[in-house]
This record gives sequence, structure tokens and C-alpha cells, in this order.
Amino acid sequence: FTIEKTGGLMQVKEAIVLLQKHYHPDDEIIIDWADMEQFNGDGEMTKEIWLATINEAEYGDNVFFDTDWIQHLVCTAQNKLQSKSEEGI
Repeated sequence: FTIEKTGGLMQVKEAIVLLQKHYHPDDEIIIDWADMEQFNGDGEMTKEIWLATINEAEYGDNVFFDTDWIQHLVCTAQNKLQSKSEEGI
């Protein structure tokens, strides 16, 4: 299945419905998300700034889901496991 929303951005309630519809509670998946408090290190984040940030993520020109990063993780894990197997660990 694919997420129909641009950039995969959604409210938590939508994510819960999507996950319940397509996955079993014991399935293992990689999920990456961002919320307002993650980026409020200086204490200056407002709802207005966050909504503008979401707008940039949805309609900006630099938005992508980084499948290259996930592929890198898969290759790294595979290489480590193969090395352990070859070493007899």
C-alpha cells in the first residue's frame, strides 16, 4: 500500500487508523516522525511556526522520504551480520 497524503504527513489519529488497517500489532516496521517539541530547543517554537513548518514539508521543494537512509541501515546490518557469521560468532 502507499500513503496517499503528500509527504506522508498526517495527524496522529490518521496514522493510528492507517497502522491498524495495514499492520498486525506484532509487525516490525521503521517509522520516522517529527513533532513540535523535538525542535523547540530554544523555547521559541509556536503553533504558528510549527504549522508553517508543516506547510513547508508538505508543499516545499526539498521534501522526500529518505529511503536511501533506510537502505543504508539495511546494508550496514546485513554486512555486520555477515561478518559475524563468517567469524563464527
